[in-house]
Amino acid sequence: MSTKINVRSPFYLNLTEPVQTLGLFTCSTAGLSNFSVNSSGLITNPLLLKGNIIGQTETQFSANTSGSPISRSVTYTISIPAGYTNTNESTIDCVQTFEQPTQTPQEDPASNDNCPTFSGTIPDSTGSSATVTLSTYFTSGADADISSYEILHTPVGTSIQTVLSGTAPNQTLTISSSTDCDTVDLVVRAFNGSDSCTAISNTFSHSTGNCVAYDCNDANVTGGNIEQDGTVHKGTWTLGTLNAVIYNATDITTSLNVGANNTGSAVNKTITYRFNIPNGYSNTGTFDCDVVYSQPAAIVVPTFSCSDIQPSGGFISESGNIAPPTLGSGTLVSWTPQQFAQVSVNTPRSIYLTVTPPASGYTNSGGADITNCEYILTQPATFLDCGNTSFYFANTGFDRPEDFCKNGITTSYGSILQALSNVSSFEDLKTTVGNTFCYRLSGFNGRNKYYVFSETPAFVSNQNNFYLLKIDDYGTVQEVVLWNCSGGADGSGGRVA
Repeated sequence: MSTKINVRSPFYLNLTEPVQTLGLFTCSTAGLSNFSVNSSGLITNPLLLKGNIIGQTETQFSANTSGSPISRSVTYTISIPAGYTNTNESTIDCVQTFEQPTQTPQEDPASNDNCPTFSGTIPDSTGSSATVTLSTYFTSGADADISSYEILHTPVGTSIQTVLSGTAPNQTLTISSSTDCDTVDLVVRAFNGSDSCTAISNTFSHSTGNCVAYDCNDANVTGGNIEQDGTVHKGTWTLGTLNAVIYNATDITTSLNVGANNTGSAVNKTITYRFNIPNGYSNTGTFDCDVVYSQPAAIVVPTFSCSDIQPSGGFISESGNIAPPTLGSGTLVSWTPQQFAQVSVNTPRSIYLTVTPPASGYTNSGGADITNCEYILTQPATFLDCGNTSFYFANTGFDRPEDFCKNGITTSYGSILQALSNVSSFEDLKTTVGNTFCYRLSGFNGRNKYYVFSETPAFVSNQNNFYLLKIDDYGTVQEVVLWNCSGGADGSGGRVA
């Protein structure tokens, strides 16, 4: 069987070598990189190749004025993606260590009175919005004003937005969200661009309120099992950080074993998942959720089914051609249908896989193929009218706005994108999200990265303000950011829409 894939745009041809198993997910697999702690104590969280950071033990450290480096460590809790042999463990902890440099005389306010300083404590806040007058807490140096502020979010990706208004050093930070019961930790950093020194605030939180008590419905533990020899495989959960795994009032977090079942028949055993209650709930501390598992008396050989194939990846081009997923288990034989008609809106599509079971380990190993395993992919729209408003963008996109300051802004723009008819000017593009970009009659595959955009093909200096758009896989603008690199390698800026 052969398949012809017609690709009009290079942005949709992202193929990887198929693999039969993803193996064990480890800290090496996660691929943490670029972790650092600066002399003021500000943490730059690492980038990840795979998985997501869902918790960390520290959000900042004290400034280092000791005169020598100090070793600093942060433990990151990382979610394990689907398809790995330890997926049912849900998370792993990975430690990152960095030698925090001591402040140079130029960076130390005690030696350089041009450096900005921070005093007091920015309080935690709640509600749909809150404001912070930054000049209440930050003071410019003797002969150098604060040139800009940067707002850091932990974790990234919450619904809570931060916007700076006014002119530094007398800017106001506005925190807002329309989503109930969301929480973010924030740190403000003040820059003195002329002396390259900074001051950072305390870590403070904002919760949107309207919260209820955390319970087992929020934790939503699913899956997991106990083997005949007593080995416990943890389930997965939706919300909360696991504090301990308990059986018969004994902590088995490390051993994950409840003893073998040699009774001759299955027995029920209760595993208690103890969670740290997340911020944003009316209760605090820990909460216990009991899950009853049936422990078999003998090793049970499972039957291979669609729930075991662990599909991932694949795509449907805008013309309707299908690149099938990679399987974590089993061998892909075929799929139906072979092609879809073009669509005018992004459309979820079901494809049905035929899979050969693994050669061993299942009751149906060596038997007939299993069929009709549904897998859903989204087919991007084909736009008959891409609009008449064109903008220029740099070919290279980055995961974070500050990466443009570390890697440099390209001096030329690689492609011209057309915005759909709802965008008539560059001002529209700078102030709204939800706009869609078209490239050769289909949505531009932005891969959820940030891109520099311009109204004209002119060079943009990274020492001046420039606009970044975060664009998803279907050409839709998710975020508008105004940025510059005057603050150094991390740059400075903030969300504007």
